[in-house]
Amino acid sequence: MKAPLYYGKTIFREVDKKHPMKFSLGDMRGKIFDLCNVFPEYFVISVPLFNDVIRDEFDEWLYVVKHSELRKTLNHHI
Repeated sequence: MKAPLYYGKTIFREVDKKHPMKFSLGDMRGKIFDLCNVFPEYFVISVPLFNDVIRDEFDEWLYVVKHSELRKTLNHHI
């Protein structure tokens, strides 16, 4: 890993073809959902690779996870 944050999601493809499959799912009320919106998405976080640069609230959260304390000067992005 070279970066502290990676993103991925579940994509189904036919074995012999490269294009992704489109699946849908209906509930009992007749509402249809694209399965791309139902299957999980993933974030892989490597806390040791975080460079302690705070640009947003997520960076502040990573800082706390890495150092087990709040940064002395917090940035407020709200």
